[in-house]
Parts: sequence; C-alpha cells; structure tokens
Amino acid sequence: MTVQARLSAMGKLEIPFGVFTLIYTTQLFFTPIFARLVNKIKFNRWVVISLALAIATGALTLSSAFGGEPDEAEENYARGSWAALFAGVCFSLLLCNIQNVFDNYIFKRTESSTTRKPSFASVFEVIIFSSLAATIISVAGLLIAGEQDDLKREMNEFSKGKGAYVMAMVGQAVSWQVYWVGIVGLVFSVSSVLSNVISVVTWPIVSVLVVIFFNFMDDEFDVFKGVALITAVLSAAAYFFRLHKENRDNDVIAN
Repeated sequence: MTVQARLSAMGKLEIPFGVFTLIYTTQLFFTPIFARLVNKIKFNRWVVISLALAIATGALTLSSAFGGEPDEAEENYARGSWAALFAGVCFSLLLCNIQNVFDNYIFKRTESSTTRKPSFASVFEVIIFSSLAATIISVAGLLIAGEQDDLKREMNEFSKGKGAYVMAMVGQAVSWQVYWVGIVGLVFSVSSVLSNVISVVTWPIVSVLVVIFFNFMDDEFDVFKGVALITAVLSAAAYFFRLHKENRDNDVIAN
C-alpha cells in the first residue's frame, strides 16, 4: 500500500495527469492476470466486456486536471511513466493479495469456528492492520528522507492558514479510509476484479463533481467526460449482469 501510494504520487508529479491516467489504467490489464494466477478466478464474456469498458473509461478521463501537475521544465517522462506503470501493477497485486487473505486465511479461520462466520468486520480488520503498517513505513520513510521540513514549510505557506491545512489533511485521510473501505469491501463481497473495475469507473464521476462544485483549474465538462460516464455505467452494468446471471443459475440448480 505504501509503495503504491508513493509511486502514484511520484507519477502525478513527474508527468501530465492525462498521461499518468492512461498509463495507470493498465492496472485493468494486470488485475485479471493476477486474479487468475493468485485467486484462480474464472472469466466469462461479461467480465471481459466490463474490463474493456472500464479501460475505455479510464483512458477517457485524460482531459481531467490535477493540482500538482508539473510545468514543462519539471516534467520527467521516463521516471514518471515507470512510476505510473508500477503504481498500477502494485494496485492490482494489492487487490489480489487482499482477496487471497480473505480466501485463504479469514474465511478458512471463520469456517473452522462453529460460533463465528465471515462478516464485514473482516474488512475493517484488514484495513486497520494494513493501514497501520503503511503508516509506520510512511512516517519512517518521511523522517529518513528529511521531508518533515517540507511539510512544515508547506503548512506555513498554506494560503488559508495552518488550521485549514490541518483540516484539509484530516479530511483527506478520512476520505482515503472511506475509499479503502469500499475497495476492500468489494473484494470481500465479490472479487478483486470487480473492486478494480468500480475503482476505475468512478474516475469520471469524481472529475465531473469537481467541475460542478469547484470549477477546479477551469476544468470543463467536455465530450471525453461525457463518453467516460457512459462507458462507466455500461462497464458496471456488464459486471453486475454477470453476477445476476450467476445468482439466477445457482437458484435454478438449487431448485
């Protein structure tokens, strides 16, 4: 988790956000591969269609902007591109490993107990321990690199004051935890593949909300965002149709 976050941040700061998005979307190629190898997940045409539409959704968000985008003089395409690519690989591998933890440890542990069954509390169990480990590693890395002075300077130079800076950081931390509850919850409930699909198809929704509420960096609702919203809906619909079809077939077999 720490490595993925670090690589993702590095990629966003080294290359334009549109380029980063295109490269980072490759996670949707890696997740099915890892899911097949690690989690033994089987695929059908509806999953493939969902993945293809999700890839299109991610690629079409290239027109979105990011506040930390580098100037032309600051761009480093080689380093930023590799960082974005490996960030995508790490995210895919992380999702599949989380599912592996559920399948091979938590579910088996609860199945062996006569009093405890798998519950959504397992999601918080995974998030708490992984976040704690990631926090310790991140803080240690920050102190070793001496970046605490940069944080102090950033807080002192924040235009709205130190209090607003602290509130912004706290809000961001809470938002990320909510995000990970959703991501890990989807892995727990369905699979790492659906979790990855949903995480990507929300990109255009977020970019549209930014345009509506913040007019961020004069970002506009263009044709790319419109098409991305359509492909996002179709991608999610294809996967959920597959789940509906599986449940219906299972009911027929059970009866």
